[in-house]
Order: sequence, then structure tokens, then C-alpha cells
Amino acid sequence: MPEDAYKSPVEIMIYGKKVALISYGEAEIITIITSPLIAAAFKEIFMMLQDYWRRYWQTQK
Repeated sequence: MPEDAYKSPVEIMIYGKKVALISYGEAEIITIITSPLIAAAFKEIFMMLQDYWRRYWQTQK
């Protein structure tokens, strides 16, 4: 993805069966979701985005 594509002050981290959402806005808020199904869904979304952008940049060369 282009470096400036994501501008939100929220970091999304997926590790194992957990997802962490960290907001660096006016107030720092951290949410940790400990659901294997939600972690798998986030992983799938990221993999789809990675595949899309890989194919996109290959066609731009």
C-alpha cells in the first residue's frame, strides 16, 4: 500500500488469537479482543488487502 494510504491514529495488531486496537487520539485507548474467530477474520482481511495491493503494484510496473 502507499505509505500515506492509512492515516488513522489507530494501530491494529494481530497476534495469535488476539487483536489489539490502540487509539493514539485525544485519549489513549487500548482494546484487546481475545477471540480466535475475530483474530482469524482480521488476518483474512489483511491477507486480502496484501494480495490486492501486490497485484495492483505488479500491474503498475
